[in-house]
Amino acid sequence: PEVESIVAIELSEGVVRGLPFFEYENGRAFEDPRVRLLKEDGRHYLELTEESFDVITLEPPPPIVAGSVHLYSRDFYELCLEHLNRGGVVAQWLPLHAQSLASARMTARTFLDAFPHVMLWLPSVRDAVLVGARDPLALDLGRLFDSYEDPGTRANLDAAYLETPETFLATYLLDRAGIEVWVGDAPAITDDRPLMEFFRHQGGNMSDRDIGTLLVPPQAALGWVGGLDGRPALRRRVEWENRALRLYVQAAVDGQPGARVAAARSAVGTEFHLYGFGCAGAQLEALRAAPATSPDLWRTHVERCRQLAPPAASPETGDADHDGP
Repeated sequence: PEVESIVAIELSEGVVRGLPFFEYENGRAFEDPRVRLLKEDGRHYLELTEESFDVITLEPPPPIVAGSVHLYSRDFYELCLEHLNRGGVVAQWLPLHAQSLASARMTARTFLDAFPHVMLWLPSVRDAVLVGARDPLALDLGRLFDSYEDPGTRANLDAAYLETPETFLATYLLDRAGIEVWVGDAPAITDDRPLMEFFRHQGGNMSDRDIGTLLVPPQAALGWVGGLDGRPALRRRVEWENRALRLYVQAAVDGQPGARVAAARSAVGTEFHLYGFGCAGAQLEALRAAPATSPDLWRTHVERCRQLAPPAASPETGDADHDGP
């Protein structure tokens, strides 16, 4: 609600014309009076404008798309940095399913070179997010709780299986030191050395095992979250949700059904890990609303979901600290 203005830049005429057909997903944000929608090239716009921003968020074509490298280069990231206000952040989608491991590491190395302060988040198994800033990154716990109290924000977070502050914080995976370990000696991408373009020589798209290399560096600490040090119970819940995420990724890497079940049982604040079993709330509601072809099958499925779901109060999560959403 406190956002004052948004400049939304889209190069494709087809995407702009198609916005009304996806109103369920976009909430008709293009009609919000705070939004200025421009049919432009985003990089060219930044090169010509004198505006500065608190947040620059981008979701360019994946690296496998020819020509997209100029939205992953150090020259572009430095351009973004020039247009950040003090305290501002850049958020970059890092698709793990549409590039090679070498390409992903080059992107992260380039990001590290451009921004003094960097984080890597893993909100889903095949999609990471890089966050960069000039100033040290910090988040006030009270502001996070306030965001979850806003109905519109809460609805968007629920739809992304980030139903609680603990679930959200648990997707934070690597700090700058951890990313340095992960990228190793990968080279940076520049406009005049667009190494990412030579995709056929990089071994193809990342496998689950390639994605699992993100679990090798140490888990990043949460010292940048203001107010968390005085909330040991909340911290334990965040750590438990993070454990569930790591189990889920490891299950995909090793093909271990048991690890997927352990992830589903560990996660208290999210239904994400139940989704693959058909046990998430939306799936169960759809099944309940469907014609009843086999009541016994329905009861069997519900009972199986109950067995997968975590206990209402486990030793890891149940304690006296129940404040916050």
